[in-house]
Amino acid sequence: MSTKHPCLMCGACCAYYRVQLEQNEVDNQNHSIASHLLVEFPQEGQFSLKGTTKKDPRCAALEGKIGESVSCAIYDQRPNCCRAFLASFEDGNRNYRCDAARKAKNLPPLTPEIWIFLKKMMQMKNEVKSIAI
Repeated sequence: MSTKHPCLMCGACCAYYRVQLEQNEVDNQNHSIASHLLVEFPQEGQFSLKGTTKKDPRCAALEGKIGESVSCAIYDQRPNCCRAFLASFEDGNRNYRCDAARKAKNLPPLTPEIWIFLKKMMQMKNEVKSIAI
């Protein structure tokens, strides 16, 4: 089992849901999304990330292969809805939207055991670092 964060091996939510931005995310200079990544809807003032409004969505900022290795080209400036989206059981609670996106991409659902394993691996890594110092 990998010790990478499960989202870095998934990307399903980025290729399943529409990413709609809040007006302040489009206007705010400190949290702006590059204009080439925006799509404006017919309703004035509504924006989504490019690629997420198609029948088979895939965010234009998603890099890599879904289910193997992915990253977000705008991670530091990602929209609020992306920041709020947690992987299933990341905070101890199931996220049915995460499960649905993973299922649509033929990926198994995340389990609490995955997070327990990752936490243990991080603790071991930190213990090794402290011994080396």
